[in-house]
Amino acid sequence: MKMICSVLFAALLSLPPAGHAESDPLVGEWSLEPGGCAESRMAFDFEGLYDLRVAEDGRWKSLYGGRWTRDGDTLVFETDGERERFGVESASAERMVLVSRDGPVDRELGVGVLDLTRCFAP
Repeated sequence: MKMICSVLFAALLSLPPAGHAESDPLVGEWSLEPGGCAESRMAFDFEGLYDLRVAEDGRWKSLYGGRWTRDGDTLVFETDGERERFGVESASAERMVLVSRDGPVDRELGVGVLDLTRCFAP
């Protein structure tokens, strides 16, 4: 199992640099908590845009969004001129853990850590 994770992580880091979102495994919809796909999602598209959405009255409402790019093993999110950098700690087809490279990290409080779970179509 450890070897499979190492291979997946190496494959993720060997992806094309920024500007090649069409081949990035981040593209798709992710939940910020396990089983949370029905309530909220972060959507990453092929054009390098992301959007945080919440379910409201049977429809998806956008809370905020911006651009995303990859700089080597770092994902860069830009929202309203502000940039946040996250390192990829672990990744698979179903789960990705990103850790802030810019600010404080407190795993117990969930600060500076994005633990994303892939949302699959129903």
